[in-house]
Amino acid sequence: MGGVAAAAASGSLAVRIASAASTPDVITLGFLGDLTRAIGFFNSPRLIGLQYAYQYLWEHEGGIAGRKPVLRWYDHKSDPTEAVSGFSILSGKTLLNSSCGSGEQQLLKPRYEAEKFITFTCSASPGVIYPLGHVFATTPYFPNQLGFFADWLVETWDWKGKGRGPRLVSMSYPSAYGRSHVTAESKAYLKQKGVELLGEIDIPFVIVDATAPLTRAKEMGADWVFTAALFATLGPLLKDNHEKGFGLKFAGNSFGVDPAIIPRAGAKAAEAMHGVFGFYFMDEATDGISLVKKTWEDKWVRPEDRSVGFVQAWMEAFMVKSAVEETLKRVGRWDRITPRELVTSIEAWGSRDIRGLGRVTYSKDSRDGKSARIAAVRDGKWVPLTPWRQGPQLVPKDWLKPVYSSREPDLRLALAQVAQGNREASGEPCH
Repeated sequence: MGGVAAAAASGSLAVRIASAASTPDVITLGFLGDLTRAIGFFNSPRLIGLQYAYQYLWEHEGGIAGRKPVLRWYDHKSDPTEAVSGFSILSGKTLLNSSCGSGEQQLLKPRYEAEKFITFTCSASPGVIYPLGHVFATTPYFPNQLGFFADWLVETWDWKGKGRGPRLVSMSYPSAYGRSHVTAESKAYLKQKGVELLGEIDIPFVIVDATAPLTRAKEMGADWVFTAALFATLGPLLKDNHEKGFGLKFAGNSFGVDPAIIPRAGAKAAEAMHGVFGFYFMDEATDGISLVKKTWEDKWVRPEDRSVGFVQAWMEAFMVKSAVEETLKRVGRWDRITPRELVTSIEAWGSRDIRGLGRVTYSKDSRDGKSARIAAVRDGKWVPLTPWRQGPQLVPKDWLKPVYSSREPDLRLALAQVAQGNREASGEPCH
């Protein structure tokens, strides 16, 4: 796709963004993610979902404040250079955006903040949604999700029978910039709860030899594997774990709680899989889930594309609609819709259920969800093991400074904070 880079941040940038991203007939929205390389299998269904969701809004709900949503997208191929190119093309041309890829988002974070590029993301990682800025996650912060899991694990662990605490390894994709999978805050929380973290095992997106990482985890003495891996990676791991008798149990973040895992692993093998889930399940009777399932059938969506990424896409489309319409109602005119006003509207949401698709908590000091359920595969489908519950908050305190105060923030100071955060974070990856 074509486009031009946005000008550097200035006093008039907000007006240029608003005018470039909307005309009397359309509102231009953006998507930046890997569609064809390492995690194309996750983002392609998400892009398809966004396209169908925006089409639905136009045909059935008057679009977004009466304007037709038009989606511009860029495939960054999980490549830093491509990510910068895609951002340069979209920035200043779109009003709100969706994005994915923790490493790429960490790289772009300083430019997101400088150019006030608002995006909803699956990358709920350190150095992406925190320090506070213009990036909002659709699930709880990834270190918090490990804390959710640790709380449940120690509640259900057979302390008397085992005579010890649970032993855990982190098995995930190599973290951005070579950092640890697990943040310092998460490590401290695991220790506080009595969960022994044995170490970390890097795995590729495409598993050729599932036996090697499973053997290593078993030799380390692990009971559980916690992972940020996605369905295409987890399928062969779970299958080998079952067929070769490793007996490991797995837990993932919200993007590991994916219906696409079950056919890839097999129903029985998939029963080793658990997760921290910030979305709704596909058999729950909510308006949003019903719309997604109807779309799958009406549009003949392929089974392999019926994933949590598709669900997230619809959630993001509804969040975009709410953010724009609520801002327009408050400011009165389209030319007054600026990034600052959009952030003000989003921060006012507090804890909000997004059409029965997922839950978020956005405020002046929050950019993620604060509640989730522990889930597991049972009898060939995902089921909740707990009600919605709160988890620990493991965000460094100095990352919670408001992005907007009574005056415009000092951009140089904000960028310095972001750069420092990216150096210090031990980035738990999403994908």
